[in-house]
Amino acid sequence: MMWSLEYADAQFSSWIRKRDGKCQYPYCNKAEGLDCSHFHLRSHSATRYDPDNCIALCRYHHGLLEVANPTKNVEYIALMLARLGQEKFDALQRKANSIYKRTQAILDCMGIVLQ
Repeated sequence: MMWSLEYADAQFSSWIRKRDGKCQYPYCNKAEGLDCSHFHLRSHSATRYDPDNCIALCRYHHGLLEVANPTKNVEYIALMLARLGQEKFDALQRKANSIYKRTQAILDCMGIVLQ
């Protein structure tokens, strides 16, 4: 099977939803209809398949948090800081601002999903 961008996205999204098992919004326990929410938009190749960049959210909370630019949403920032801690959050920020080849991102996704 050839790993296209679309296939990698589907595999990674499925992996995130299985990893988290339920909505990661505080006090929400919905386990059905989960979305893979990217803190840094998928257009950032460096963080597109970074497990620290993504969480499973129910459709309601996904819509609530993922506005035009989720990294500007104060509530989403607080959620990610609480989840990752300051050091990992800062590392994710640096990674999002790095130059990264999309082909390398797909190879990274393969490594995550196939382990």
